[in-house]
Amino acid sequence: MYKLSAIFLFIFIWSCSFNTEPKYTIRVFSQDSPKILLMPIDIEICELTIAGMCEPSASWTKNSRENIILSFKEILGKRNAILKEYDSSIQSDDINQIIKLHTQIGQEIINNEYGPFKLPTKEDFSWSIGQKIKLLNNKYKSDYAIFIFFRDQYSSTERVIYSIVTAVLFPGIIPVGGSQLAFASMVNLKNGEITWFNGYYASFGDVRDIDNARNTVNKLFEEFPG
Repeated sequence: MYKLSAIFLFIFIWSCSFNTEPKYTIRVFSQDSPKILLMPIDIEICELTIAGMCEPSASWTKNSRENIILSFKEILGKRNAILKEYDSSIQSDDINQIIKLHTQIGQEIINNEYGPFKLPTKEDFSWSIGQKIKLLNNKYKSDYAIFIFFRDQYSSTERVIYSIVTAVLFPGIIPVGGSQLAFASMVNLKNGEITWFNGYYASFGDVRDIDNARNTVNKLFEEFPG
């Protein structure tokens, strides 16, 4: 997580919000009504304390997850796609490993495609989650899977007051406030190929609110295949 944050900070240091340029191997679905499986969202929403510690909030995370899912459903609804949701009540080590693998590969994509450390052997956008992804194809009979990684933090009341006082007493020194960090991938369930990817960062926003969540998700899924 720290490595990923550092890369995004390097890229976005001159701006308050930023979308990476979407990467893809397809622009239009070959199916008339593609079946898309939404995987459990890797999400954590936390409160930034006066000491700068990020304390996870279960209620904020739950509410934000629901808002993100609803917003994504609206995006698919405009594309004549059929949404299937992964059954989170079914615990599977293999599936949990796939979700963790997506997070790791997502960080590598950020590093290679957008950061300063591009791999010399990676000239084209060619990434894969591997053959284990076929487990999802066999069970859910879907064409693609959507993976979403999302981290968001909001300053506590005490930290907001601390930031204001610090800015007044020490001009030019402003403690870091909340921020949003996200990336998403669409994976072909036949072969594990990542067919679309995008990242998003903002120093403001609030996915706990449905309207703001809709705005954030629309930016994250910019240029999503149709």
